[in-house]
Amino acid sequence: MKIKTMKRLLIASAFALSSGCTARDTIDAARSSMVEQRPVALSASVELTEAVGGFFDKRKGRAISVMGFEDLTGQRIESGTSAAVASSGRILTEYLLDHTNTKDRFQVLDRNLLTEMVNERRLAAQANATNEAEVLANASEVMRPLIEGTIAPVFDVPDLTPVDYMLQGAVVGFDRRLLDGGNGAGLLGMRVNERISRDQITVMIKLVDVATGKIIGTGHSTRFIDSSMASVGVFKFLREDKLLEIESGIAINDAASLALFYAIDGALQEVFGNA
Repeated sequence: MKIKTMKRLLIASAFALSSGCTARDTIDAARSSMVEQRPVALSASVELTEAVGGFFDKRKGRAISVMGFEDLTGQRIESGTSAAVASSGRILTEYLLDHTNTKDRFQVLDRNLLTEMVNERRLAAQANATNEAEVLANASEVMRPLIEGTIAPVFDVPDLTPVDYMLQGAVVGFDRRLLDGGNGAGLLGMRVNERISRDQITVMIKLVDVATGKIIGTGHSTRFIDSSMASVGVFKFLREDKLLEIESGIAINDAASLALFYAIDGALQEVFGNA
């Protein structure tokens, strides 16, 4: 809902209230006038799908991982917003890569849980060694040399697949209040105010070839995060002994996580398009 729509709704509500309507009637009218807000479905853009597909079509390597996504804005203490948004960057990048892999051209491998996966393989190797020792201990001296080294493992865990390419990303800018202002007006005990502000998030991503260590692609993208608020107030004498005082308002804020998602999509388009 745009700020102008909010202003009209609030002004209409104020006139209704000043004319004697109940607060309940006004709230119900406001609710019926508002457009239902539905969750946004996250999906990779067509441009990103084509860029990623074109990259892997012309290369032999088929495995890629997202090594990390940092907050380089230095705004952790100010509000925590930037740090909280940046922490979701890695999994959003993995999500985008997975949803561009429409023809199984490549593999997206996890490296965030690498230590845990290595530890699980150590446990599997330990269990296999214990089982082999028990089988050999229970075997006869004649059979022991024959079966040694041929005992099937209890846990058959293959080696981890190394990656061919690594992605590293960062939120390099979270600029607050690039635009910040508003206006208001009042007449005969009624007042309407509006305020708007705009933040900006900037993302940079690089693609590294593991075989050579060379940075083969870089990209950046910027998205705006808009906020708007409208309010109305009524301060009016209905009669000499009856004073009406009412305040109402509404605020709409763009989702920072969605802005980050679209910024990563745009940066990845540039990364794979130029690699």
